[in-house]
Amino acid sequence: MVFGLFWLLSGGFQNKLDHLSKNLTAGLFFLYYLWVVIGAFYTTLPAEAEKDVVLKLPFVVWPLALGSLFLFSSKNLQYLLRWFILASAISILFCFTMALGDFLNNGDVREFFFTRLVNYKVLPPHYLGMYLSFSYGCLLYQGLRKKYFFSRSTDVLLMIIMAVGILFISVRMQYIVFLLINGWIFFSFLYQKSGFLKASLSLLVLILIFGSLAWVFPGSKRRIKDTYNEIVSFEREVNQKQTNHRKFLWLHGWEVVREHLWIGTGTGASDQALQLKLQNNDHKFWDGQDVYYLRDRNYNFHNTYLQQWATHGIVGLLILLLAMLVPFWRTHDFKGRLFIVICGLSFLTESMLERQAGVLFFSFFYCLLFVVKTIDENQKSQQAIE
Repeated sequence: MVFGLFWLLSGGFQNKLDHLSKNLTAGLFFLYYLWVVIGAFYTTLPAEAEKDVVLKLPFVVWPLALGSLFLFSSKNLQYLLRWFILASAISILFCFTMALGDFLNNGDVREFFFTRLVNYKVLPPHYLGMYLSFSYGCLLYQGLRKKYFFSRSTDVLLMIIMAVGILFISVRMQYIVFLLINGWIFFSFLYQKSGFLKASLSLLVLILIFGSLAWVFPGSKRRIKDTYNEIVSFEREVNQKQTNHRKFLWLHGWEVVREHLWIGTGTGASDQALQLKLQNNDHKFWDGQDVYYLRDRNYNFHNTYLQQWATHGIVGLLILLLAMLVPFWRTHDFKGRLFIVICGLSFLTESMLERQAGVLFFSFFYCLLFVVKTIDENQKSQQAIE
């Protein structure tokens, strides 16, 4: 709202529109939002569509505000990343502090893991895990090149906080993301410095340390065991129960996609279509205390790409994929590519764009990394013209 007001009061609309007309990545976001609005006209749930249209407003507000104004220098963008990293660290430390208080009251060590560690109402553990992964990757990349966000010791401390946070939050996709980040950044850096053998051994040691720690702590160990049980029960029930939710959410989700292949169910209607498919699912699930059925709970697709396809059809999915792939190949900024990879993987197991926590993170940093034209770039282009 503040950015929108500033945009209106600052005038120079012709200039702003000229900047936007040359900004391909901003155009992809506008196109995505336009398709969300179009989907509201043929949905079967107009009230839900209205909520989704409001939820997705950042997809048009951020590129409009940040893509048409030269507000930042490269140093300013670095400051914004610095504050995000600091805020992420404070957030997970606050979670640990609250968990410690609960642990002292009830003696239950599970307070330090997963949803009991991250119990924010608007920020589930999967989202905070994604924030920590991005923060950790930025710190690691710049730290290895001695371009610290704060100082060497502070950056190392923050990296430890991020890594411990990822470990205890116990979001399994973020375990994969964490290992991939280190494999990509750490290995490639050491490969250039020390050769393939030393780089491989160093990466192997890091993986073993992280894997050992994940197995030592009870909460993360339980999540690893859950993964094993889900793999075992993928083809058949074990002890007359299933443990793999996503298997059925994705299978029934694909049924929704096939029935609405080209234009989808319409904005806000895909979850209801999935719920109808789940009514015939009689597989039993165990939540640690009781047996339940998937139809008893309101699920989304737990996959951003499948959710987009079911909601907005093949057109909506292609727009989202283009919005992610085009800047990945066009940018020379490693942090931009890191952002796309982390989000791209995180989108595989969660419908990240169905919550404000995902929409704001993705839309803001996307625009910050790919849409914003800095004052530095403007000055360089002017000098080139002169």
